[in-house]
Amino acid sequence: MKLLVISLEFEAGTFSGNGVHALSSLGHAVMVISGAPPGTAGQAERTEGLIHLIQVPLSKWGTLDSSCAHAEFAQAFEAAWLAERVRAFGPDAVLGVDWHAAAPFRALSAALAAPRPLVYLNYRLHSRTDAACLETERAVFQAAALSVLLCRADAEHAAGLCAAGRREVLLPPLRDDLAALSAADCQAGLSPRPYLVCAVRCSAEKEPARFVALVEAMVSRGGLPDGVVPLVCGAGWAASPLGEGLVRRLKAAAPSTVVHAAFMGPEDMAGIYRATRLNVHPCRHDAYGMTVVEAASFGAPSLVQKGGTVGATDLLQEEDQVVGVDYDAVSDHELADFVIDLLGDTERLERVGAAAQRMALSYSALDNGRRLAALVSSVVGAEDES
Repeated sequence: MKLLVISLEFEAGTFSGNGVHALSSLGHAVMVISGAPPGTAGQAERTEGLIHLIQVPLSKWGTLDSSCAHAEFAQAFEAAWLAERVRAFGPDAVLGVDWHAAAPFRALSAALAAPRPLVYLNYRLHSRTDAACLETERAVFQAAALSVLLCRADAEHAAGLCAAGRREVLLPPLRDDLAALSAADCQAGLSPRPYLVCAVRCSAEKEPARFVALVEAMVSRGGLPDGVVPLVCGAGWAASPLGEGLVRRLKAAAPSTVVHAAFMGPEDMAGIYRATRLNVHPCRHDAYGMTVVEAASFGAPSLVQKGGTVGATDLLQEEDQVVGVDYDAVSDHELADFVIDLLGDTERLERVGAAAQRMALSYSALDNGRRLAALVSSVVGAEDES
């Protein structure tokens, strides 16, 4: 098949990157049209094997909510040269990543003599936290021949937004680079593993304050267990008012806390996961929570919200491969007592970490690509028969 991917961010987006490279490795030709950071020279184009990438420089970068440069991105698709590139490529289907792809898809459909079906790849339901995205998100679910979501909880929520349309769940894969690092040298044992980790972006929807309150409550209970060091990593921990305030609280409670706020590559993250005793995923809802699976691939168990509202638990089963807790049902001090006991239960942590590692490594980017290709093929076949 020939597939056109529309994504506001491409190289910065793990999920879209994995899907494209897996599809290419399976023999499908892929054209990607994506945004690019300010300062990118011209209309940057390059070809790597079966992947042709066209990047459109945007004036704003680094956010995907309603404040992003979505209108500027959409306007680029009205250019005759871009429509001609797409016509010459001749895609069998269009894969649109998140709500930002709706207007570009409409613009291209108007320019193409024979518009192709839209497969909507919804990596995050932005309207959960950003009401300005609601109508666009609802409309793109309506327009899509198929919508692909990351977890069952999101598929159920999407059905509430738009009853029409076909929806499928496709779990995102572990990044190939992390899978290779894990397979090469990682063991699931927990010694030495000093870190109590929170590896989420420091933004309100990720609820990082829950981790900070947990550390504060553990200290108030008599201190952190011997050898345990809090560690936070992810965007926003240093360059935002929320992050700066939370880091001050962490350092006040536990001066040994390690803070990684700069970008970290796969080798850097692998080093953290190898030394993780317990990864705390603090939010009550997450479309997936890939860091839970990444930690698991290095034998590190995670504490997560129970009940299926964190998508990663569609892959890693609660109790056997993660430790589930209902954050709404416990106070900060009750959660602290639970985590202190858990950190002392080496046998349980090793058992959960080993089981999680086996499962995380059992599902590859190629597995994901095969399933995505089959889903897209079913749409293309139905279109050709109509």
